[in-house]
Amino acid sequence: MFLDLSSEGSSNGNAAVLRARIESVAFGALPYDSVIVRRQRVSDQDIAFEAVEESTSAPPSEQHSFIMVAFQFGDGAGGTETLLRYVRDRAPALERHGGRVYVSAVTPRNDRWCYDGFELIEFPTPDAVQNLMGDADYRARTKNSAAVFGGEFSMARLALAAVAA
Repeated sequence: MFLDLSSEGSSNGNAAVLRARIESVAFGALPYDSVIVRRQRVSDQDIAFEAVEESTSAPPSEQHSFIMVAFQFGDGAGGTETLLRYVRDRAPALERHGGRVYVSAVTPRNDRWCYDGFELIEFPTPDAVQNLMGDADYRARTKNSAAVFGGEFSMARLALAAVAA
């Protein structure tokens, strides 16, 4: 699959599985206007990714809160197995707060993308995101598996756009 990030607001939405506008950046730096996930490359600018978890067959609800998290692994200590371990450790807490992973993936870095991966996660409300972050069980479950993250970390709230069937 491929990730298309646009900072001009003119990204090509063809063959999109998900199309969203970056509404606000909670922390970090995501200097883009839009996020598009698609199954095929449409541009040389598209970033190939390897999903460790995805549920793109079930469309996200426009009434829910949708976030993008972009991360780096510290000291080159990451990859698909590392991310999968974190995703599995987090799963019970995420479910308890009504969250659903849309895509959790590892990416290569390039001159436009300084991250090692990203997640697109759906929550029933913006408060559910904060509640997960403050959940003691979540923190305990992910203490070891989250230790591999380091360096750049960003989180943004997304506004979903319609995707042609």
